[in-house]
Amino acid sequence: MVIQDWSLMKIFLGEKQSGKTQQLILLAHKDNEIYLVVQSKDMASQVFARSQEMNCDIRFPMTYDDLISANYPMGFQYKVLIDNLEQFIHHVIKGVPIYGFSLNLDFQKDVVIALKKDEITYDK
Repeated sequence: MVIQDWSLMKIFLGEKQSGKTQQLILLAHKDNEIYLVVQSKDMASQVFARSQEMNCDIRFPMTYDDLISANYPMGFQYKVLIDNLEQFIHHVIKGVPIYGFSLNLDFQKDVVIALKKDEITYDK
């Protein structure tokens, strides 16, 4: 059984095209036990290509459906970084309109990062 250490969870908030996915790529590059989880196979290909442009070595991203439908008899052995959590939630609840949600940050106030477009830099 995997015990979630919520203090290690990272949350990236930002505008569209602000570099959130780039930050996920960088985290996955630093830790070989991380899978990025994206909306579709096309998006997985795009994110993987972007990682190559950034000279980042990552696992090929999983899709939302891959994560949801896979059978893990021994438990999932990797960590995941979910790109666009709001899209993931919408995907899981099959299009039910989301009016809002709450997120408990009491245990991790120091890991929320707000991003603005063109604010992210990375080493090539």
